[in-house]
Amino acid sequence: MHKYWKQLVLILVLFGSVLLTAFLSKDIVHLLSQAAPIPANIVVDVASSKGKLEHPWAALSQGGESESNGSLVSLSPVTSQIKALSPKYIRLDHVFDRPYENRVREILAAGAVPFISLSYFPADVANRDVGTVNNWSAWERHVRDLVENVSGRDHLNVSGVYYEVWNEPDGPGFGAFDIGRGKDYFELYEHTLAGVNQAINVNDFKVGGPALADLRRCNNGLLFVCQTFWLDDFFRLVASRHARLDFISWHRYSPRLSDYNEDVNFITALYTKHATLPPAEKIITEWGSTPERNPVHNSVLDAAHLVAAARTFVGFVDLATKFEVRDGPESGRGGWGILYYNGQPKPSYHALRLLNMLRSERVLLSGEGTNVTGIASRDSSGATVILINYDQRNSHIETVPVSIINLPPGRYRLTKHVLNSSSPQGKEKIDTFASFKGTYTTSEIMLPNSVVVYDLQLVGLFEG
Repeated sequence: MHKYWKQLVLILVLFGSVLLTAFLSKDIVHLLSQAAPIPANIVVDVASSKGKLEHPWAALSQGGESESNGSLVSLSPVTSQIKALSPKYIRLDHVFDRPYENRVREILAAGAVPFISLSYFPADVANRDVGTVNNWSAWERHVRDLVENVSGRDHLNVSGVYYEVWNEPDGPGFGAFDIGRGKDYFELYEHTLAGVNQAINVNDFKVGGPALADLRRCNNGLLFVCQTFWLDDFFRLVASRHARLDFISWHRYSPRLSDYNEDVNFITALYTKHATLPPAEKIITEWGSTPERNPVHNSVLDAAHLVAAARTFVGFVDLATKFEVRDGPESGRGGWGILYYNGQPKPSYHALRLLNMLRSERVLLSGEGTNVTGIASRDSSGATVILINYDQRNSHIETVPVSIINLPPGRYRLTKHVLNSSSPQGKEKIDTFASFKGTYTTSEIMLPNSVVVYDLQLVGLFEG
């Protein structure tokens, strides 16, 4: 060994260099693309259907923000603002360590279905709220009682509730659970399923997890190469024990849009290794541009990120609950909410409102560039197109040609909505036009981190 130590060191250095190059390759490609951005030339073909347009972004999440008395932040003062967004689901955390029923009623009052993260431990279950369990029977009883209360036909009588087993179990601040050993998340998962199964006279609901903070957390690795992922061990245990898993959930905070699709590809690759796993929905139960409290959450950059990320969800995830609804009173000017504590909307709130204008059927949109992307939609009464100029460096301005073709020939009311640094709360302009050839063309100067919506409403067909 002493004779060859220089050669061994050289081999290790070369091996490490190869691994580092592979690890950084995505960032290098990203930087190169930023150096020479491809301009957009948007063409929307209204006659070319891409199928039903799901709205996976139409869901929200509220975390552990506290009122001055220690209770969870109330959604009642902002019910009207929430209802205006028509969310399908609102996720609720902290249901066992603080009173939850009023929060569930507030979610229902806002027109949404509860998505409940089953956390954290009550005092009769563990030594602390994320500690070591000493009474699994008590945990099962708490789970059963909650499911019967929310989904029970004799209680709140809610159908379609999602029950998520814990919140970020791999995170050091939320229990630091291992998987298959030690402080075992799968033991928690199985006891939670036992409690769920004890519930009687209940409506249909779904149960799943694991709501990972780090989707690629490694259980066993060597020299930067993971041999066994935490999630892979979870799938193996679910498959071998034939456990119920209606949905897979995880969290993702990243300014880089490619991360969202890469997460889904990673999950799919692991999932397909286990033939006996049942079909399961894919749900991001917390997401945003950055996990920290930061003034960026109050900016148009965050709004543009929201729309650009939502575009990546289409066809990849079933649901994505945006974190979070309302700032807490102690959030300062950097809370995660789409609403300030006083109820004032942030640009991200208006970005969600614009996304919700999209119609029920997706149509072909081509000519996207490096920064400017979009989604196009139609129904029997018209078409709606949303464009986003998302730029992490907040410097890219682009003039974008836009053509909408194969419209039914007729008269249209055109409503254009713009959200940018000059109009962070959004502005709209209404116009009319007639098209005998079924086309609409324009050119749009898009400021950095801007969102533009063209809503074309058919008001009259041409005879013949």
